[in-house]
Amino acid sequence: MAKKIKFTLEMKDGVQARTLEDLQENFDMEKVVGYFTDGRLQTWLEERYYEDEAEAVSKMSKDATDFHKKLCEALGVAVVEEELSAIDIEEVERRKQRLENLRQYTAEKNILDKVDFVAFNQEELGDLLSDGVSEIILCNGSFRIPLKQKNKKYIGVGRVEAVIKSEEKVDFSALGISFVNVKFDEKYDKLENQSGAQLYEMAKKEENIEKSIELLKMASDKGDATAMHELGMKYMNGDGVEEDYNKGIEFFEKSAQLGNADAMLDMGDAYFNGITFEKNTERAFEWYMKGADNGNAECMVIIAVRYVNGEWGEKNDKEAVRLLKKSLEEKNDFKSISMLYLGHIYGDENSDYYNPKEAFQWYKKSAKDDEDNCYWVGECYLKGIGVQADRYKAIDWYSKAADAGDGSSMNALGLIYGQIADERNSYSEIKEARKKEIQWYEKAIEKGNVAANYNLAYCYHHGIGVQKVIGKAGALYRKAAKDDYILAMVKLGDIFLFDNEPKVVAGKEARKWYEKAAELGNGEAMQGLGKMFEEGKGVSLNYRVAFEWYKKSVDAGYISAMVDIGLIYEDGKGVSKNYAEACHWYKMAADKGNACAMRLIGRLYFNGNGVTKDEGLAMQWWQRSADAGDKTAKKWIDEVKTAKSQGKSGGCFITTAVCDTLGKSDDCYELTMFRDFRDNWMAVQADGEALIQEYYVIAPKIVSAINQLPNAKEIYQNIWDKSLSGCLRYIEQGNMLACKEKYVEMVQKLRKKYIDT
Repeated sequence: MAKKIKFTLEMKDGVQARTLEDLQENFDMEKVVGYFTDGRLQTWLEERYYEDEAEAVSKMSKDATDFHKKLCEALGVAVVEEELSAIDIEEVERRKQRLENLRQYTAEKNILDKVDFVAFNQEELGDLLSDGVSEIILCNGSFRIPLKQKNKKYIGVGRVEAVIKSEEKVDFSALGISFVNVKFDEKYDKLENQSGAQLYEMAKKEENIEKSIELLKMASDKGDATAMHELGMKYMNGDGVEEDYNKGIEFFEKSAQLGNADAMLDMGDAYFNGITFEKNTERAFEWYMKGADNGNAECMVIIAVRYVNGEWGEKNDKEAVRLLKKSLEEKNDFKSISMLYLGHIYGDENSDYYNPKEAFQWYKKSAKDDEDNCYWVGECYLKGIGVQADRYKAIDWYSKAADAGDGSSMNALGLIYGQIADERNSYSEIKEARKKEIQWYEKAIEKGNVAANYNLAYCYHHGIGVQKVIGKAGALYRKAAKDDYILAMVKLGDIFLFDNEPKVVAGKEARKWYEKAAELGNGEAMQGLGKMFEEGKGVSLNYRVAFEWYKKSVDAGYISAMVDIGLIYEDGKGVSKNYAEACHWYKMAADKGNACAMRLIGRLYFNGNGVTKDEGLAMQWWQRSADAGDKTAKKWIDEVKTAKSQGKSGGCFITTAVCDTLGKSDDCYELTMFRDFRDNWMAVQADGEALIQEYYVIAPKIVSAINQLPNAKEIYQNIWDKSLSGCLRYIEQGNMLACKEKYVEMVQKLRKKYIDT
């Protein structure tokens, strides 16, 4: 059986008496007499086993002359004669009865506490008015309101009708009369409602802001939801009134409760942005949904966009499409946004609604109302989404958006002109395309486009279309990185690591930016950290940590890091040298199209490291690598073919032979620098090509002659010490001419010594 809950007795100040001690401490004679009269006092005492007190109370009669005194004695309360004499039992009972009547219509304590100011009929209203009461509670009935009685506030409880004897609308505000929860009689209500709408219209037309505000307040007092919303906007913006967010939200909520959809939108915004409320996206969603259900197109779009982005739980394209299409049926200023997001949904390959042609049509429709959306039509033409790819039509659409001030389109135009420059052979055409590329990036940056900062930085970093200026590149990368553009963080790390002298501060900066990008999941940055630890640049050399970063990079989907792991195993850095494991990682990368990995597999076969030596298979891998764009593979193929043409199968060139003697790999730093010098500087000099071809003929013969000597290693070491190391320093210093002279001098001396003699 459920335990019975014992009721309490309310004493003064609303205290709930649960024990006799509570009752004694907060004793209220008037209330206790009331409880005695209705029998609750005796029941309360009996339930709590105050048997003596209950028995004493049961024997009392309220008609006894000393009733109050005996009641106090029975309950153990000190007797105050003055208080006892002031209590009128009949008045207590009358007041108690009025409370009971009032409780039939309200449980609000602030109303019940004002029972003495309640009128249950016209006569009681007259008495209260005669007594000069300014705030009167009207309880469940019809009351004639005397307009001569000014500065009165009437509060309705139950169904209250105020009868107004007037043939025209009354300016209650001027009379100081106000009503709360009170309806007017049918005749006057009709007059008042008609003028309520007129009040709002008058407020809109009124040029005097103070009078306009007053009219809005009057209309709001009459329950006009539109006026309430407008008044809320005034308070939110401080327009004609002192800025007050609390009052603004208060009017929004009142208006919304009356069905105003615009106010529902504003309530949603208030909760979403945390205006006067604690930020609450669930409450915001509820208000936005109410607004959408009541026909507010902006609410529909807000909810739909968040469904598309999965901001409120799971992505919900079905509901998003429904709301977006419904919003297009309403008169609103957001149709271009609705069309744009319909394009996004139909253009999403992961959506059940995926339909590229449909996406293209929605993008074109959205572009008619908003030129910024021409960008998306340009994207469709550039990438062939729902339409035949056409770069020049893409340029036309991007240009329309760019003319409207869209920064993304300006950046896109820069990228396109960069692609055009890469494809051109004519110097004048290349120059013109590069000029446009740079100009569009600069315009996009002025519009705040973050990607354009990165793209222009890349141009300055590599001298594309502009003079190479590392400082400017770094500044632009930094600007983009501060806006959380991850690729810019990576390139900023590259600049500090590779384009500065190996100072500690540069290393720290490189690591900082790589780590920021890595924290955001960028695999290239993880690879950069791996290279720092592998090469000891800016950090202490640590192959184990390098390997860990390479592995994280691979896990993040960065294929190039597979090659780095392969090199770790091939070179035995921090692990036992393991050609088979190296080949495993190279092949994984090659399977994903990595050209460098293909070249390195070929090298394993060429040298017979971990696999059976197979020059033919090596050449096949190098050809695959070259076809995939690897220039080094092409050089290796050419070198082998040149050596064969000299009848020296398996022969090599001087720098290769020297580096091999020094224990350096074929892709070591030194060989890379010399090959870069040969192909990117020497080859473009007036006599460069002739010298290179001559070298291809002479070098294998010199190497072959030296290899036949018993002190070949000593000779190669001497070549390094006296010639090649100096050439390398010249390259590092950028003094290419001095390198050329020293290298040519070295070759001539070696030719004279080992061939001519």
